[in-house]
Amino acid sequence: MRALQGHSSRRAALVGVLTLCGGGLLAQRLGEPPLIVAEPARAAPPPAASAALDDAAKGRLGVAVQQLGAWCRERGGRAVVALVDVDSGASLASLDADTPVNPASTSKLVTAAAALSRLGPAYRWRTSVLGRIEGGVASRLVLRGHGDPTLAVEHLVLFAAQLRARGLVRVSGDLLVDQSRFDDQFIPPAFEQQPDEWSAFRAPVAAVSLERNAVTLLVQPGRAGEPARHWFEPPGALRSSGTIDTTEPGTGQRLQFSVRAEGTELSGLVGGSIAEGSPVARFARRVEDPRLLAGRALAQALASEGIKLGGRVALGGADERAVLAVHESPPLPVVLAALGKESDNFTAEMVLKTLGAEAQGRAGTSAEGAQVALEYLKGIGALSPGTKFINGSGLFDANRLSASTLTRLLSAALRDPALAPEFEGQLAVAGVDGTLRARFRQHRAERDLRAKTGTLARTVALAGYLHGGPPARRRAAFAVVVSGITEHGPVRQKVDALIEALALELRGASP
Repeated sequence: MRALQGHSSRRAALVGVLTLCGGGLLAQRLGEPPLIVAEPARAAPPPAASAALDDAAKGRLGVAVQQLGAWCRERGGRAVVALVDVDSGASLASLDADTPVNPASTSKLVTAAAALSRLGPAYRWRTSVLGRIEGGVASRLVLRGHGDPTLAVEHLVLFAAQLRARGLVRVSGDLLVDQSRFDDQFIPPAFEQQPDEWSAFRAPVAAVSLERNAVTLLVQPGRAGEPARHWFEPPGALRSSGTIDTTEPGTGQRLQFSVRAEGTELSGLVGGSIAEGSPVARFARRVEDPRLLAGRALAQALASEGIKLGGRVALGGADERAVLAVHESPPLPVVLAALGKESDNFTAEMVLKTLGAEAQGRAGTSAEGAQVALEYLKGIGALSPGTKFINGSGLFDANRLSASTLTRLLSAALRDPALAPEFEGQLAVAGVDGTLRARFRQHRAERDLRAKTGTLARTVALAGYLHGGPPARRRAAFAVVVSGITEHGPVRQKVDALIEALALELRGASP
C-alpha cells in the first residue's frame, strides 16, 4: 500500500495519454515518458561526386580486415565483415560477408527497421480499461492491451484515479485481463534454452505487460537484530514469504530472492540479511507467467482509491466493448530507442509480436512477426541465402544473418527519407549514450558514429554507420561479427580498431 501511495504522489508528473471515454475526462499529456529518448539523427547532406574511396584506401581496409580475421583464427574463432559505401553500394572491404552467423543483438536492427517500415513512426500502442458503471458499481472491469512495451504502474494508478472520478466505488465481479491481442506463447523463441535463468533480461511477453514483466524486491535495513523492511514492485504482484534480517553495520548483504507460482498467485520468496546503514537494495527477477501481473497491480491501485473488488483477477473479457479509459504509448521511434541504444530484449520481442498482430489482424505470434521482418529484408534486397530470423532480440542461439544482410539493411534505411531520421536516431551514439557510451569516445564531439552492439557468450558484434567529414561527406555502413572467442575485451578492442581505421579513411586522414 505504501508503495502505491508513492506512485500516486507522482500523478501530476505522469507522462502518456489517458482518456476517460464516455464520461469526458482527458488527462493532460505533459510530455513523453522518460524511459529513453531517441535522439534524432543528423540529416546527412547529399554525398559529393567524389564520395567513393580510392583503390589505395580500399586496399588498406582490406589488409585491416584480413588481419582481424587472422587474429580470430589464431584464437579458435572467426570473423565476418562487411564495409560498404552507403550511397553507391560498393564494397570497401569484406571477409566471408555472405556467410550467415549468429548476429546476437544486431538482430534488433532488423526488428527496428521492419517496425518503422510496416507500422510507421506515428504508431502508438493502446491499453484500455473497459466495463459499464451503473450507480457506482461495475459488474466487471476488463484491462485490455495491444502489446505496449512501456506500460508502467503509474499508468494503472491513473486508471484507478480516473475510474474513481467517474464514481466507481465497487466492482461486483471479476477484474479480467484481456490478452487476446497476442497468442498464449509468452516465452519468445529460443528463450527456452535457458529456462532456469531468472534475470529480467529474459522476461516473457504478453499483450498486457507491466514493467517489462519483471518484479523487483526492495530491501531497507532497520536496526541490527531487527527484521529489514522489504516490499515488491509492482505493488500487489507478489505475496511475500520469508524475512530478511538486519545485521551489524559493515557486515554486507546476503540476500535471496526467487519467484514461485502457487496456482494463479505468485509468491516472492525472500531470505538472508542486510547490514544496518546500507542503502536500499534492489533485485529484479522475471515473472514466469506474466498474464495476470498487470491485473494484480490494477487491483491494488483500485484498492488504494477505495474501490472494492468483489471477484478475482482472471483472464478474459475479449467480448467487452464499453471503453472507460485509454492510455497511449509514446510513438514508435521513442520506444525503439530501447532496442538500438539499450538493447532491451523484452521490447524487441514485444515489437516483433506487434508486427505479427498488425500484419494478420489476429492474435500476434512471434512467427508471424518474423515473417514480416523476412519480407522486409527481401523487399530491400537484403535477404541472403541461409538467413534465419525467429526472434526479435537475437538472444540465445536463434538467428542467422550475414554481414552483407546487415549492411544492405543499414544502407537501405539510411537512403530512405521515410526511415532514415528515426532509424539512425534510435541507435547508440559513440561515446555518448546507450551501449556505446564508453566506446569510441574520440567520436563524441562529432557524433559521426552510431551503431548497434551485440554480445553473447561466444559472440561480439557491431553494426552501424560512420559519416565522413568534408569535403567528400562519405557515408559508410559496417557490420562485424566475431564468434567463437569468449574473451570479449580483446575482441572489442580489435573490432573498434578496424572501425577506427574505416573512420580515418572516410576522413581522408589515413597515412
